[in-house]
Amino acid sequence: MARPTGIIDTNHYRVTGKQVVTLKDVAARCGVHFVTVSRALRGDTRNVSQEEIARISAIAAEMGYDPSRQQAARRLALSKRDETLLNHVIGVFFPPNFMAASYFSTLFQGIMEVLEWEGFGLLMTHTYSPRLPSRPPGSSAPPDTCLIPPAYARGDVDGMIALANPRLFEHTLARLQQTVPIENFPSVFLLTGILPGCANVLIDNQQGAYLAAVHLLDLGHRDILFLRYPEGDYTSDQRLKGYTQAYQERGINPQLHLHPVVLQSKETMPDIMEAFPTAMRNHPETTAVLAYNDRHAIYLNYYFSNNGLRVPEDISIVGFDDSDSWVNAQGEKMLTTVHVPSLEIGRIAAQEVIRMVQERMVTRQTTILPTHLVVRASTAPPRLRTSML
Repeated sequence: MARPTGIIDTNHYRVTGKQVVTLKDVAARCGVHFVTVSRALRGDTRNVSQEEIARISAIAAEMGYDPSRQQAARRLALSKRDETLLNHVIGVFFPPNFMAASYFSTLFQGIMEVLEWEGFGLLMTHTYSPRLPSRPPGSSAPPDTCLIPPAYARGDVDGMIALANPRLFEHTLARLQQTVPIENFPSVFLLTGILPGCANVLIDNQQGAYLAAVHLLDLGHRDILFLRYPEGDYTSDQRLKGYTQAYQERGINPQLHLHPVVLQSKETMPDIMEAFPTAMRNHPETTAVLAYNDRHAIYLNYYFSNNGLRVPEDISIVGFDDSDSWVNAQGEKMLTTVHVPSLEIGRIAAQEVIRMVQERMVTRQTTILPTHLVVRASTAPPRLRTSML
């Protein structure tokens, strides 16, 4: 489709020497006021004729006029008056494969709803991930880096929202600190820990884990496996507090009956297939599993089914997030899980970063959203079994 007349394509600009072409330069060449040039290049047909727009646009392109370079000059002029240029752009850092999980895509939908409503655009950037290849085929990027878009260095981004492992996000923060003053930059960090220098939006992992454990214990389960990541993982550590609280309130020793299955990577299916045979052999008395998330729970169902165990007749499973569907032949959801308000998390994160941007006051606060248990058909009272895996 042809580009509308009067809209300048910056991909075809030429910069003459080291001189930056300004609106006044274009106006002088065209023999008109620079305000007329500005209107023409915006396609303002109410104040400039189509013929004049076409003439001025052609001359501006020939001269190599680049409006993005004028933005930097305008930003500098405003900073001298202690004013800020609002770009209406928020940077969002998400894991590279975030669209593969419905939980993340729902959260992203919440972000987008608010940004669109408030008139903000979005600049998507992936967070550093050691699981990715050193570089994609044909890429000239250095290995093991998160490339920060030049828009951050130019000051074209008003704030950011990030969802990442806090330890791994240090790589990204280190690069950002080379381009923007992070300590004063409106930033919201999501779910995986409290990151200093950012507003934080979290869920009540401890309460959700407590409710899940209470449900299983009250059904009569005692020996339970729970999936977690290594010590230091914020989410896992918070949930362990909830599980332990549930055991202690019922007078049951968690050290004797609550057994961790430590996953080493986010490659869910291979990790579970490697870890679970050993865990089940070490704890043949197990009658229930607390999964790290719903995807883990679904993979566990496959694993148990392939090894002759029925859910929930032989073993119960509880998920965490209420996002991935495990349905029966009638399309009914089967998984007992802890509901996480992922859409609301995205909305609150976007509202918070926009608030900081518009108020021009980086007042950081931590928001913790409640979770609740949804009981379905993947849990039942334990039954004695004569053999285990």
